[in-house]
This record gives sequence, structure tokens and C-alpha cells, in this order.
Amino acid sequence: MLELSSGISCAARIVNLTLDAAMVSSNMLMMPGARLPKPGDTGIMTFSVPLGGKRETLKIPCRVAYVNSGQVGLNIMSPMLTSQQQAHLQNLVGG
Repeated sequence: MLELSSGISCAARIVNLTLDAAMVSSNMLMMPGARLPKPGDTGIMTFSVPLGGKRETLKIPCRVAYVNSGQVGLNIMSPMLTSQQQAHLQNLVGG
């Protein structure tokens, strides 16, 4: 899920994830008349991951870097991550 300060909220699939960036894809952004995010919009990327035998929800602060054909490039706002979020993200991307 991607929720932005501009009021845009959409289900999104993570295409690529690193410690400092993500690319997400959403069919909702390709619908005619859909409001598109703008570079600089801030928000929260929410996703569920398996951690320690259970599923945990991560809420990652991000900023839109670019929008292209239903995909949104996001910069992860690392200074805003808690130490637990940083650890989970590092485990997830294998860093």
C-alpha cells in the first residue's frame, strides 16, 4: 500500500527494494483520469513481510522521486526509520 500526503492512496506491488529506494507498481495509477503522485510527495509505503515465523507489517516513510507508466520510484527516508525498521529492512534486502 502506498499512502501519500497529497491524498493519493493505492495498492502497490514492490518491484525493487534497496536500503534507500524502492520501485512500486500499481494498475490503479494507469487508469484513465487517475491522480498521479508528483516528485517530492511524501508518504508511507506499507507492506507485510515474514519475520521470525510470523508476518510483520512495515511502514516505511518515503518520498516520490519519479512516476513513469504506472510505476513510482521512491526514496526511503532513512533518517526517519526506527532502529527496528532499519534492521527489518536490512534483513529483507539482504544487507
